[in-house]
Amino acid sequence: MKILWISQMLVSDGRSSIGLTMYLEMPKWLARGGHKILAFLGMQPTRLLRRFRPTSERSLRYLPMVNRPFLTTLSFQMCLALALPMILLRFAPDVVIVDYFSVLTVGPLALLHKLGILRCAFVLDVRTLPVDTKGWHGWISERRFDLSLLLGKRLMDGMTVITPRMQETIAKRYAISPSEIGVWESGVDVEKFGEARSRREELGWTDKFVVMYHGTLSPNRGLQAAVAALAQLEQAYSDTRLVLLGAGEATGELQALIVQLGVGDMVKILPPVPYAEVAAYVASADVGIVPLPDIEWWSTSSPLKLMEYLAAGKPVIVSRIAAHTGVIGDNRCAYYLPVVSPEAIADGIRHFHARRNELAYLGGLGQEIVKNGYSWAIQAQRLANYLSNIVSNSPAYADKPGPNKE
Repeated sequence: MKILWISQMLVSDGRSSIGLTMYLEMPKWLARGGHKILAFLGMQPTRLLRRFRPTSERSLRYLPMVNRPFLTTLSFQMCLALALPMILLRFAPDVVIVDYFSVLTVGPLALLHKLGILRCAFVLDVRTLPVDTKGWHGWISERRFDLSLLLGKRLMDGMTVITPRMQETIAKRYAISPSEIGVWESGVDVEKFGEARSRREELGWTDKFVVMYHGTLSPNRGLQAAVAALAQLEQAYSDTRLVLLGAGEATGELQALIVQLGVGDMVKILPPVPYAEVAAYVASADVGIVPLPDIEWWSTSSPLKLMEYLAAGKPVIVSRIAAHTGVIGDNRCAYYLPVVSPEAIADGIRHFHARRNELAYLGGLGQEIVKNGYSWAIQAQRLANYLSNIVSNSPAYADKPGPNKE
């Protein structure tokens, strides 16, 4: 198949490229399956003029996107509306995947496909529900999401989501048959994370017990409880370090909390690093932590960091939400938090600290989970199977040898 992928995601520089993982890995694995893919993302006009490229991935293209309130969506979608007809003409895709931001822009073309005028099929892909929704901005985000899903239900040929729990949620909320919604989850490069070289000595972690979180530091991720947990640990655990690798809206709050609790020697916030270096940091830790609270946008998610900890052979401290239990089940590589609180997280740290000699074995159990179900190769095949079915059943291909027909 020829697959066109459109996502209103702002690409800035290599140090904030973690969100690019899907657009780097999925095209690569789809290409290995014989498919051709072209993805369009957003980039600030000044960087485009300087021909800035955060990656050499040839499947990625960029549309101008102004990173300012109100202008982010407006700029990207206006450029998309102008460019899309030419893109369709030149690339001639079999199927177009769009995020919910782009449904209104792509909708008229999807309608032309429904009328039999345009050949390519259209699929709406939902990777996340609106998150950190508060105030009027959050209200607008939620209403835009609702409108996009309702229009997508009528105009698109199919829909894919990130987890079975999200499949259930979307199907119930928007009256869509679950059988019509495809599921492909976050994947991981098992070899890259499983064979990454540890940098413990270089980072000064040689004689420390390191619990690590990497990714966005936003207010509703349980990170405040994780920081406070270090103040709960007795002198016997003074070698423990909590490392937060990333940046975000909650960085200032977390830094103030570290000072307030007097745990500056035990909690470190490191700035974001290029995604290519993340595996080495994960390899240098002892345990991963993902303390997401039990709210809908996290329970329906598929945290990439969880897959990366498991692939690196790291046991994990995680909240008991569907996003985690659906992957790990009752495997001993995980310590489930009964609640997201400083006391519970401190107990989780004690649990693995007391089992330091078993960490390699426990981490190996987690590696088997991702090898058998969450590699990018497996997830790419799931997506390809769904898209192939959509294309093959499209009326536009009824009398033509589609990508899944002889």
